[in-house]
Amino acid sequence: MATAAFADDNVSLTIESPKAAAAAIFKDEKGDVHPLNPQQHKLSAVHFWATWCAPCVAELPQVDAAQQAYGDKGLRVVAISLDGDNNMPKVKQFFADHKIEHLTPYLDFGNASFKGTAAKGLPATVFIDSEGKEIARANGPLDWKKVDTTGFIESHLK
Repeated sequence: MATAAFADDNVSLTIESPKAAAAAIFKDEKGDVHPLNPQQHKLSAVHFWATWCAPCVAELPQVDAAQQAYGDKGLRVVAISLDGDNNMPKVKQFFADHKIEHLTPYLDFGNASFKGTAAKGLPATVFIDSEGKEIARANGPLDWKKVDTTGFIESHLK
């Protein structure tokens, strides 16, 4: 699947009225398929990216840092690569080369999750509350260190 990558300019987080989130399913390194299970976390961030997407490569260290900073407070970032169903070795090597240490590598299962969210391109992040409602999204690279972004995350982890 060819997916457009956004330019390197950061986008703002779009806060939405809560609505039912699309079901997210993804494959781990063993090939096992997992659902998101948002009720297990205060806030989930489903982050779509790819190794060939320059804005994704630039953003992923910030995504990793957010998981490190907020993971023990109830944030779960699910970083889903769109590199293809059988490219886990490539994704794992990318994580190692870029020192991505706080995220677990996942692959989209037939691009179903990406399509289900109606994301406009890569990177894209969908924030889902513990009730399974989509509450915000970023279609494009998000500045995870920006006060608007950190404030949003922190407000949902209380």
